[in-house]
Amino acid sequence: MKILLVEDQDLERERTAALLEDNGYTVDAACGLDDALDFARVYDYDAGVVDLHLTSPPSRMEGLDLIGQIRRLRRRHYPVLVLTLRNDVETEVKVFEGGGNEFIAKPYLPTILLIRLHAMLQATQRRDHAGDSTVLRHGPIALDVIRAEVRVDDKPVPLRAMEFRLLKYLLMTDRTVSTNEIIAHVWPSARSADANNVHNLVSTLRKMLDPEQMYEPIRHVREIKGYRLNDFPRETEAD
Repeated sequence: MKILLVEDQDLERERTAALLEDNGYTVDAACGLDDALDFARVYDYDAGVVDLHLTSPPSRMEGLDLIGQIRRLRRRHYPVLVLTLRNDVETEVKVFEGGGNEFIAKPYLPTILLIRLHAMLQATQRRDHAGDSTVLRHGPIALDVIRAEVRVDDKPVPLRAMEFRLLKYLLMTDRTVSTNEIIAHVWPSARSADANNVHNLVSTLRKMLDPEQMYEPIRHVREIKGYRLNDFPRETEAD
């Protein structure tokens, strides 16, 4: 797997490149816009890891501006994980709207970066194999990754950033996931959430997806303390 890493801070770039290479990835490391675009014009990548704030000379361009320029090169549409010092909903929305596929707040645990990068790559491979690179589906639920839109029975559902991230992760994995897995993949910082936060977020998402309680979109599998998307129509047996 070949990764484009864009980070203007020398020490951070060296550490992240070493982490990726130690875990089997091939890395092209760029310090700014010009270097990154030179790489992107020549190579197709499996994924990008891009710092949100590229403030060092010579580029002085933000990471999302770079992502937009890479997308306009019309080469292979690969997923991008965005790194940022900011840990707030407004930044997360900006990342998704700007073309980023994942979001991690600095400082991050190396394991979290590797987990999210791996999940992002797996999701891309599944979508490519299915012949649909932008929409994740499960029963009446459809999530457009590029437009950041969700529909249920073709009706739009206005989700907030955290609800969108949770639903996207459940659609990407298509299996039962533990509370700890959800925290690792959904929260910008794994240190900022616990099981109660996950329960509350799942409850909110259930209500948004199914306000009339016609079916159970997300099921709590109590025996292993995890969650999964439910089959449709609604199952009748107890948890």
